[in-house]
Formats: sequence, structure tokens, C-alpha cells
Amino acid sequence: MKRFVLGAVTLLATGATAPVSAADYYPPPPPQAPPQVAYPITADCYRWFGPYIGGNLGYAWGTVENNLAKPSGLAGGLQGGFNWQNGPYVFGIEGDIQVTGAEDTFAPWKFSNPWFGTIRGRAGYTFANVMFYGTAGLAFGELRAETFGLTESHTSAGAYPQDNA
Repeated sequence: MKRFVLGAVTLLATGATAPVSAADYYPPPPPQAPPQVAYPITADCYRWFGPYIGGNLGYAWGTVENNLAKPSGLAGGLQGGFNWQNGPYVFGIEGDIQVTGAEDTFAPWKFSNPWFGTIRGRAGYTFANVMFYGTAGLAFGELRAETFGLTESHTSAGAYPQDNA
């Protein structure tokens, strides 16, 4: 009886298993091309954040009220600032200082503007690597007049000083 039970269990175990054949082989899927990644040019691709410093060289000219003098000459200086960016919006602060050789003599008077500078705030909007912006702030500088060995100098800030007398 032992043999009968052992044979029945063996028969059941053999019948319960499925045979394996070559038709059950599934090859691995073919390799796929890497996904195409589009890199659109947006304001996020360019960062307008952080500090900066630079130099400049140019030419200054102007006029003197109630006089025919027109001071002009080379100008140059340094500027620096810091920008903050939030999406396409850029905000910043900038300052500069310039020295000039702008001067002119009319009759016995010599007029000059030996230095000037500005402190400004900035607000702008970026389109990729282009930023449109506006600035507003305070301008200051020295105006000097000389005649017959005498010199008068004024350091001014903002608009041209006016007498309220």
C-alpha cells in the first residue's frame, strides 16, 4: 500500500507540473531610442542673478546756463551692481563713478565737470538672453568754475540746484 500511495503522489506531482519548451522563450524587447529632450529657449535658460562689475569709456558734453560755454571731453569710470531674478522678472541695484575731462573756456571763465556718479534701482523683463529694463535713482557730481585765479566748486545731487530766493 505504501508503494501505491507513493506512486499516486509521484503521478500527481508529475502531472501537475507543466513541461517547458522552446516556444515559451520570450526574447528581450528591442532597445528603444533615448527620449528626445527639447530645450526651449526661455527666460529660465539665462540667469540674470548675481553681482557684476565693469568699466566704461565715453564722451561727455553739455551746456552752461546763461553762457555760451559747452564743456565736453572724454569720460570713463567703473560701475557695479547686483541683480535678483524671479522667473522672467529682474530687479537690481547699480552704482557708478565717472571721471571726466569735460571742460570749456568762455571769456575769462573755465567750466568743468571733473567727476560724477549715480546710484540706481533696476526693474526688467527677460526674453531668453535679452533683458528690457528701466532704471531710476540719484545722480551726483562736482561742477567747477574758474576765473582770474579763483575757483568755485559745487557738489550737487539730484536735479540742478535752484535758488528759491
